[in-house]
Amino acid sequence: MRSRRFAMAVVLLGILGLPGCSGDGDAAGGTFYGPERSLGDGTARTYVVVGSDGDPIELGLRFTAAALDGLPDHDAYGDALAGRAPFPKAEVYELPSQARATAYDHIAVDWLAHGHPPVGIFDEPHFDVRFYLREPAAVAAIDPADAEFATKAARFPAAEYLPRDYVPAGDPATETVPGAGLRWVDSTTPFHPQTYEFTQAVLAGTWDGEYLFAEPMVTRDWLLTEPDFAAELKQPEAVRKSGHYATGYAVRYDAASREYSIVLTGLTERTAS
Repeated sequence: MRSRRFAMAVVLLGILGLPGCSGDGDAAGGTFYGPERSLGDGTARTYVVVGSDGDPIELGLRFTAAALDGLPDHDAYGDALAGRAPFPKAEVYELPSQARATAYDHIAVDWLAHGHPPVGIFDEPHFDVRFYLREPAAVAAIDPADAEFATKAARFPAAEYLPRDYVPAGDPATETVPGAGLRWVDSTTPFHPQTYEFTQAVLAGTWDGEYLFAEPMVTRDWLLTEPDFAAELKQPEAVRKSGHYATGYAVRYDAASREYSIVLTGLTERTAS
């Protein structure tokens, strides 16, 4: 009898000790979340979906519908461009530990109440959601006070390390955003102020010879339509960092939970070369 009670106790301890899908355990599969943070009148957190084989499937930012309300209205980006204030610092969202097999280090989120240049293209109120391949300290070091800022900004990765069809959004010396990087745009998209309707777009980023981030941008007005959107994420031919890279992206609204997700999908393992 004593041995039976001991065996039952061991089983119970094993069950109680299983990691939960909201924590940092190493369960083989499930959905795992990063720390929750305030956003607008709501909350946001990162997440990763891991398959039963332990490989990551998708990762992204999930936020409540209330996060679209109570957002700041001042033009922080415009003030920075005019020299009235420093560039605003993006909110850094830590990924759950179960995302470590991906190539991505963290997510940075900017809310831009008045958008940003080019005028007539990206000047709608929107979120920039950057999936960075480097750590926050390396991103924070993108600083105009650096004597080599212009040189590093103009140092591009070799073509095979850039997503196909992407070109710099402008002169690297003036278009590189402090604390972010140089944005690149898809040259096959007709970004013309008279005809382009901005709802969502995906930019890329570089700094000092490295492919630095993938950046979905989504307008607040479009999110309010409760989209269910998915598209291809253009890939570089080669990568410098081994890990699982996204091949698609999605923007979703879940009516049951009243949550939005901005997601990198189709994570596929690649080896550095």
